[in-house]
Amino acid sequence: MFRVFCVALGVQFSSSFTSGTGCLNPGGDLTKFASGDSPWKPYTGNQVQVHLTGNELGSFVVGAGLTADTQDGTTTLSIDPAYALPQGCLNKQVARWNGSGWFCSTSAPTPLPTGP
Repeated sequence: MFRVFCVALGVQFSSSFTSGTGCLNPGGDLTKFASGDSPWKPYTGNQVQVHLTGNELGSFVVGAGLTADTQDGTTTLSIDPAYALPQGCLNKQVARWNGSGWFCSTSAPTPLPTGP
């Protein structure tokens, strides 16, 4: 068993998906996955290139921060809205975390400490 880490923020695998290629590391994570015969980026270090066909991608289990929705043979992987930065911040606003979600704020962020 291995986990697929997708590069895009809204990836779809449909019933017409024929093949994809990625880089598998010793921990079982498949990264740099892209449709076709080449990974999104070349494998490095102790990774190996893995090629999968549509028949080998039967189901998806997503972790924190992602959602998966399958309808009519198409699976869509997306960023969970609770983990997405707000897209409607105005000029001079920043995204801030309130402990349960992101929001737009005009307050200045806490400055980083300076040296001695």
